[in-house]
Amino acid sequence: MAIPKGAQKAGKVQPAKAIKEGQVKKNKQPKFKQTPKGKVQLVHDKKNVLSPEEKAEVDKRSIYVGNVPKDIKEARIKSEFSKFGPIESLRIRGVVPESPKMSYKTAAIKRKIHQKCTSICVFIVYKAEESVVKALAMNGKQLEGFYLRVDRVNQEKKRDPKKSIFLGNLPFDTEDNELWEMFLKCGKIEDVRTVRDRMTGSCRGIAYINFKTEDGATLALNLNGTEFRKREMRVQRYQQQQPNQSKPKFGNKRPHNSKHQGGSPKKNKKNDAGENETVKFQGKKKEKKPQNSSEAAKKSPAQSDESFQGQTVDAKKKGKKANKFEKKKKNMAGKLMSKPKKPIS
Repeated sequence: MAIPKGAQKAGKVQPAKAIKEGQVKKNKQPKFKQTPKGKVQLVHDKKNVLSPEEKAEVDKRSIYVGNVPKDIKEARIKSEFSKFGPIESLRIRGVVPESPKMSYKTAAIKRKIHQKCTSICVFIVYKAEESVVKALAMNGKQLEGFYLRVDRVNQEKKRDPKKSIFLGNLPFDTEDNELWEMFLKCGKIEDVRTVRDRMTGSCRGIAYINFKTEDGATLALNLNGTEFRKREMRVQRYQQQQPNQSKPKFGNKRPHNSKHQGGSPKKNKKNDAGENETVKFQGKKKEKKPQNSSEAAKKSPAQSDESFQGQTVDAKKKGKKANKFEKKKKNMAGKLMSKPKKPIS
């Protein structure tokens, strides 16, 4: 396997002047692997990859902050959330790039965000799990005019159908702040979540609002049919989706009949009919025993063989056809052999 020249030089162990005599600076040699097509690729170090146990431990110390203004500085976010404890790391996500050719990571670092995208989300990892419990108090608070949504990471939040509502037929440019201000009149809100498109960041026309009390959700139902930017907003009770046990889980094979392993119902019916015909065809017919030996002799060998399962030709019909053909032959021969008549003078 050929290794690039630059890689060979990078992998050499070279002594350093600042190190004492007898000691050699150990440089880790980069590892390379050869692909099936013959190309050489650098193998990245997998030490930074967390195990499931380590990831679960980090998630316990992490929070998700949604509906953060896109123009806010990172130092401003840290100053607000460092009150609850020392922060280990902060990541900005939910960015819509200014150009489709630009990656999400580059857009987040350089802050080249699309004009129509007004908010982003942030992931904060604390050094202690106690800080997460304190930071959850920021949920519903305003930061530069934006209502924040703060929640734990990778933990399913069960919604109470009596306290939650579903919003439909919303405009595609709906913002979380608009829904906060519209439904705050009904009661105190726990959180607002608008379902957005990953590529464009625009609202998909649906949202969920979770109230702190049942009365708030009941009063919000009165806003059903309200016109919101020339659209009739649909407000309904949140209905929790129950898992359908009849559907097979992902990765498991569907139970199927051994007789039919695919195909449409029409084809299967035809196959059933064909199988029945073959069964009928293979069945042996009862034949009458010949009374005299002369009748048995007249039968053809194919008819006498009981193992034959095909269709047989009736002898009488065959004889009639042969007689007709012979009569035609005789008539033609008679016409040819007859003497020509004398010409009329």
